[in-house]
Amino acid sequence: MFLAMAVGLLAAGAALAQTVTSGDPNVGGAADNFDHWREGMPITMQIETQDVKYEFTGKSVDIPFTLNGSRANVYLAVYTEGADPQYDGPGGLGKGGPGNAVLRASGLDTFVVVVGPRLFSEGDNVFSWDGLDFNGNQIATGNYEYFLIGMNDVDKPTYISGSGTVWWQFGIDNKSDPQGIWFGNGGTNAPISRARIGDNLMTNPGAWVDHDVNWMRERTGRDLVADAVWWDIAGWKLDPQDPTIHYANNYNDQGNVIDLGVGFTTGLWKINWDESNGTLLPDEDWGGDADRGWIQHEGNLPAMALMADAHKPWLADDGFIYVSWQDRDYPPNTPGVIKVDRASGTIVDIIDMTDIYVHETPEGEIAAVRGPFGLDVDDRGFYTNGYWASAFSESFPSSIDHDGNIMWINQNGDDFGDRYFGDEATSLGYTQEPTGMLTLHATVGKFHMAINSGMSVPWGSVIYGPDGAGLVKIDGPKRAVGITGHSWWHATDDELAGFFYNSAQGAELHMPFDIENGFISEGVPTAVEEVAAAALPLAYELKDNYPNPFNPETTIEFAVPDLGQALPVTLTVYNLAGQKIAILADQSLNAGSYKSTWDALDTQGQSVGSGVYIYTLTVGEWTESKRMTLMK
Repeated sequence: MFLAMAVGLLAAGAALAQTVTSGDPNVGGAADNFDHWREGMPITMQIETQDVKYEFTGKSVDIPFTLNGSRANVYLAVYTEGADPQYDGPGGLGKGGPGNAVLRASGLDTFVVVVGPRLFSEGDNVFSWDGLDFNGNQIATGNYEYFLIGMNDVDKPTYISGSGTVWWQFGIDNKSDPQGIWFGNGGTNAPISRARIGDNLMTNPGAWVDHDVNWMRERTGRDLVADAVWWDIAGWKLDPQDPTIHYANNYNDQGNVIDLGVGFTTGLWKINWDESNGTLLPDEDWGGDADRGWIQHEGNLPAMALMADAHKPWLADDGFIYVSWQDRDYPPNTPGVIKVDRASGTIVDIIDMTDIYVHETPEGEIAAVRGPFGLDVDDRGFYTNGYWASAFSESFPSSIDHDGNIMWINQNGDDFGDRYFGDEATSLGYTQEPTGMLTLHATVGKFHMAINSGMSVPWGSVIYGPDGAGLVKIDGPKRAVGITGHSWWHATDDELAGFFYNSAQGAELHMPFDIENGFISEGVPTAVEEVAAAALPLAYELKDNYPNPFNPETTIEFAVPDLGQALPVTLTVYNLAGQKIAILADQSLNAGSYKSTWDALDTQGQSVGSGVYIYTLTVGEWTESKRMTLMK
């Protein structure tokens, strides 16, 4: 069993009373501070990167990139690719970065350094890195993956919506016309609201529509428990394919179970939205006839996640919904993630997270940290964190795979997500308790980058790398001082792309934000062969690979038209998570027809597994992608 490195006790009420949070003291609530924000559609930003050839001579590494749509503060994070990790494997604490604060599994790429921020203008730019790791050592010859993390935290954010106190998850509907955002008050007797993104909400707050959900309280018996700490909506998700289907879970902080003869007071709901008559009503056929549209549980249900959602559009929909099962008391129940079949409302599995959230107190007793609380999911696994009012000092931002094996835990010591209490806090120079990340929410975007948000000093959100190393701290611009309940990377290529965050429970704001990756190595791929043709091509063309499905290799043909000069050409293979798997071409080519053969090996020469892969051809500013299937 994993033991907490720093353990302390503090009552939840005292924790809330003493919390000092980030934000701008000159910005207040949504009602009277619109001059700090802009209105209209969000300003989106896109980073375009490319692979870099580096001779490992000790000179600086120059990484060219392009900013489209906005200027940005940019960070560079570098990882090894395929190198032996500097860690001991599960249960071992190794070099996760300054502070040695990452407990992680073996087999993950190794963190090298993070540099920045540096402010760049829109257009073509170069990020120069001296090639030194976080210990000041020159990097060795090898293959490296880099990430450029960009955010416009210097200009006014866009005001999206506001409704008093917004602590919990919200949902973006980018499939309806007009596009909208769903949000709710994280308290009692609170409606669910929908605002149309781009409306003049600052001067016309009535532009959003409220939907009453009293039926939720009536069916759970909430009105009969006057002293319960109750949240109508703790999590809110839209179905990946159908924006008229929603999922919600409510939350009771009075204990695991309050039995009033109507069942447990916490549950997961399937809800139908009818825009024509403005109703949100439970699906009576979901979850069993007796449950009338919901699944009842014996544990608190703070957050939920879908495999495919508006902020993870490249993921395949696996048909499940995942709910964090925060355990108030241990035993008898086990902290974990509940896996629910969305079609039937049937519980399929509970993924055990005891090794992360069950700890030994200083007195040698076994007790549970209130977690998992925040939750998100991608193709690699789950991303979670503990509850802000936990009696134990660490909030334990963490990741597990789909079988429940620990991928990483970010512990105290690296100034990312750290929490300290009492004498330990005083000895470290903190004057307020609790200090550090007190997380309410977790999201994940491309490249297994996790973003945890919540009440932190002095930052509102933290970005963790794919190995759990803390990379970048974010405090969205023009946010009022107070508790930040959530932040969300909407990692799409549409007009809503960017970073959504709430302003001290008073407004939903949007900041231009993007992360893209590339590779640094000595070699330049040359696996391209010209195909004899009767005439030069007249247009760009990317053909279907053959054979398809394939094993062990497949051929991809493409054409470059005659534009009077050689053009930069890249042919790249990605997996469905958006990770770069192989580079088949990266060179300048004259007009002609070409072919490249992929042998199902990645950039490290390792055989990849069966599945669907994306191959993308880019010639100058022209690009096209297609799918191929490897069947072993």
